[in-house]
Amino acid sequence: MAEIDQKEVSSAFQHLEGLLSGILLDNQVTTEEIQELSRWCDQYRPYGDRSPFVQLLPYIDRIVDDGVLSAAEIEDLKWFVDQLSCSSGYRTCLSAAMQRFEGILHGILADGEVNDKEISTLTAWLDTRPELAESCPYRKLRPLLDEVCKAGSVSDALRTEIEQASKEILSSPAAEND
Repeated sequence: MAEIDQKEVSSAFQHLEGLLSGILLDNQVTTEEIQELSRWCDQYRPYGDRSPFVQLLPYIDRIVDDGVLSAAEIEDLKWFVDQLSCSSGYRTCLSAAMQRFEGILHGILADGEVNDKEISTLTAWLDTRPELAESCPYRKLRPLLDEVCKAGSVSDALRTEIEQASKEILSSPAAEND
């Protein structure tokens, strides 16, 4: 099996925590979002005999096996991931927040649509993460989210801009290397 270093494990966990949060944002779990979670697992299967993946991947496989993923199962999975990452010491503040942010964006985009609930919840989440304020991805997305707050609603054009900015953030080299 392949080797993985602590930084890669940390990045994987933060991305997973963000992905799970992003999936839960609109309280609707779609088939596409379950598939995105399965793709995350597939990405780390080469490390399946290494801790913490030896515990985590079978757990995720078990809960997605029926093709249905409830909010309670996601919350349980988030708790399990948190326990594994805390016990393993895989955390640093800014990179953890950035990786969660990217994971949330993956979760939002997973079902192919960006809805009002996801936008408002993302905005509220970013409001509690001042450590991200100076990051390039934050500065790219925040003005669009602020425009939503000022307008009080999300136009189709603004929704498209938010979706495009999110995709650009995730496709940037910085997102791939965190």
